[in-house]
Amino acid sequence: MCNISGVSQAPVQQSSTQQPKAGCGSSCATSSAPTSPAVQQAQNGEAQLGPNPTPEQFKQWFDSLTPARQADAKRFFDYLATHTPEENERFVRFLEGLKSSPAPASPTTEQASPPPGNVQQLGNGVVYPTGNHGSIIGRPHQGTHTLGNWQSDNAIDIGVPEGTPIYATADGVISGTGGNNDNPSSRFNGFKATLDGSGNAWFYTHLSKLVVHDGQQVKAGDLLGYSGSANGVPHLHIGQRDGNPSQTFQV
Repeated sequence: MCNISGVSQAPVQQSSTQQPKAGCGSSCATSSAPTSPAVQQAQNGEAQLGPNPTPEQFKQWFDSLTPARQADAKRFFDYLATHTPEENERFVRFLEGLKSSPAPASPTTEQASPPPGNVQQLGNGVVYPTGNHGSIIGRPHQGTHTLGNWQSDNAIDIGVPEGTPIYATADGVISGTGGNNDNPSSRFNGFKATLDGSGNAWFYTHLSKLVVHDGQQVKAGDLLGYSGSANGVPHLHIGQRDGNPSQTFQV
């Protein structure tokens, strides 16, 4: 018997004369077995205990564990102490299979862009800016489109649900990104970006999320972000530098 931090534990190798626990067959090896400390170490990137450690090395390893890991190790040793050598051998083979299996991929902080899905290229070669057409709730030089610049005034508002994918209307370069999504009731809420294309430019605003940055080259149909709300209304505002956006987007 090994004494670990005052807790009496049985050695891993069991005597061949040990009797199996009453009513416990081969299914015990996988039904409620705790995870091996060695397997947990491999998954957590911790240093593993070497083969055939001395009692001093084993105690040093055990004392270096966190309280939660020590509790896991104790449960593992208790499990081994209550099963026959044959059952433990099956359990060890099961654990070895776990260690040789590929580790699951780590989650990333940035989610991959969704497939284009509803990207629609119009007859004039321009890509419609939203994942669905929605309703036109604002026209050029009408309503609130009267601030005196093309970004505000020569624009349409497309009513779409928040989170609708927003796409690049043409090939070009992103500039003028900024904004925030702190106050959906504000007239100027949302993230913004300008797409400078060949011979024209488009200004996007009221986005809930932007996935592009200044200087980024994009192609027509590339995902720029997701729609949000402003003035308490979910929609995309898109201004066009030259020409009538109502005609460009055929609305």
